[in-house]
Amino acid sequence: MFAGLTKEGRVVMFSHDSGDIREHLECFQVQMGFEPLTGIDYIRADNKIVPDMERMKRHDLEEHQKYALETNPAWVSGVDLPDPQLVEVAAGPPLTYPDAFAHLVFEQSRKLPTAPSRELVCHSVSSLYFASLEKEEQISYTLRIELIPRTVFEQADMEQNVSFFRLKRPLPLTPANLIKLGPAIDPGQTSILAQENDGHFEIWGMVARGRSLHNSMMGEASQWSAVGPHPVLLRSRAPGHLIAEVLDYRVGEYKSGAVVTDYLPIFRDDGPVRRFLDSKKLGAAPCRLSILPIIQRLVRRAVDIGHGGIVVIADIAEYARLNQSDNDIFESKYDIALSDSISIYRSSEQNSRRWSRVKAALHQQPNPLNPPHVDIAIDSGVHRTISPAEVFKSKIQKLSNGRFLSRLAAHWAAADEMAARNRRSGNTQGFNVWKEMLQSSERAVRDAEYAIGSLASPDGALLLGTDLSVLGFGVMIRNVGKVAEIYRARDVAASRIERFDLTSFGTRHQSAAWLASRLENGIVFVISEDETITALMRWREKTIAWRPVTIDNISDGKWLEEAV
Repeated sequence: MFAGLTKEGRVVMFSHDSGDIREHLECFQVQMGFEPLTGIDYIRADNKIVPDMERMKRHDLEEHQKYALETNPAWVSGVDLPDPQLVEVAAGPPLTYPDAFAHLVFEQSRKLPTAPSRELVCHSVSSLYFASLEKEEQISYTLRIELIPRTVFEQADMEQNVSFFRLKRPLPLTPANLIKLGPAIDPGQTSILAQENDGHFEIWGMVARGRSLHNSMMGEASQWSAVGPHPVLLRSRAPGHLIAEVLDYRVGEYKSGAVVTDYLPIFRDDGPVRRFLDSKKLGAAPCRLSILPIIQRLVRRAVDIGHGGIVVIADIAEYARLNQSDNDIFESKYDIALSDSISIYRSSEQNSRRWSRVKAALHQQPNPLNPPHVDIAIDSGVHRTISPAEVFKSKIQKLSNGRFLSRLAAHWAAADEMAARNRRSGNTQGFNVWKEMLQSSERAVRDAEYAIGSLASPDGALLLGTDLSVLGFGVMIRNVGKVAEIYRARDVAASRIERFDLTSFGTRHQSAAWLASRLENGIVFVISEDETITALMRWREKTIAWRPVTIDNISDGKWLEEAV
């Protein structure tokens, strides 16, 4: 085993036969018995490799500065972001035929090493479009086609990683053959494999990727994404509605006779939505983990179910304020201690205000910087002093039984903090232990996200606290009135907005917009059955809608720009 020094002074490890690396780096042989740990930075010192403590301390300082920024009220309020400017309503895209969509897919995928030909893309789009308009035994099936040559698939040894079915005799890629295969297609994991062979377009197999497909959608490393090639995926969502993805990143869709590409990456780019979610940290400070990636994956899961729904994220105090001012606007069909939690919060808040008045009267001159506290007796006989806010917060936590995601996320945050602490101190053994706990906690959080995302499917809204507690699902929003004005953002930062007419939308969007207009500190996601996502929140005294939102490829999709 050898090590080499990069221009930045970092140590990289490689085997003795990597001659191409040795030509570009200053190399030396590592000491016997040395085993590098992932997550630890190393440096050369007297021809030995030791942990780079200074680099890790600098990294830790950068993380603390990032935490300080994301929890700064000025940053969250967006004082540095531009004020929304009203612009004219954009004209709708012109009607086009699927050929325009096929050309878009080809242009977006041509940088890939396994990019399909323009002819194959055009033929596949046309076949899928006409197949989506037909039915098999009076049922319309969703179809998935992956454009990947058989030779590439076999060279990547993908048969070892997925359930694969190769056809003995390839079938012509036609709408009729696609329709016949429709009943065998599971929209969540099964795809038809297509290729071009000597000028002929054919179906040569099927693949069921199972859990690896879910991992890939969630942005996690999977056997397919780590080992295999990057296929171009075409799928039908409804009659005449086609979606194109490359490496699980949505590059466009064909819907209602128009090509849609103007997605808003509100989870990725800086803007009001990302700032709100990033400011809600998991666990005790200082902690680097925010609720943003969890909410992002949870909404993605709600999209994958295909039934649509509403997901609301706000603090428990916000729900209590709404219920108090609007006379119980939430009616939970599948109650998860929502009404009890709100009533406890409200009564405790009232008791807190009474206690404050009594305390002020006793001390004559109350100190606003020193909030009143309550003495609580503990079983051992020792008394400690805690604030009224802690009293009713602990009551809510004990009452609600929908806190499994928030508990798992808190464990995840704690493990992350302890792993980072051991890493900074150079305790490699402790870091290794906490790293394993961090990975197991992360897996548990993923499974909880998968389960909770499904709760958005029943009629009604899924209500979440900013601490990730599930407060209710199937929640009906009552007393819905008309929203005075709602605006649609043209960009992620909502610097340019246009008036948004909701009259053509259904009750789901109407009630979500009305609720968003009353949330002072919260956000509402509306998922349509056709997978269109709308995010609504109050911003600069206006109710802003971001539509359509993209959350495909939980990373950032920059591979498209960097691919060669």
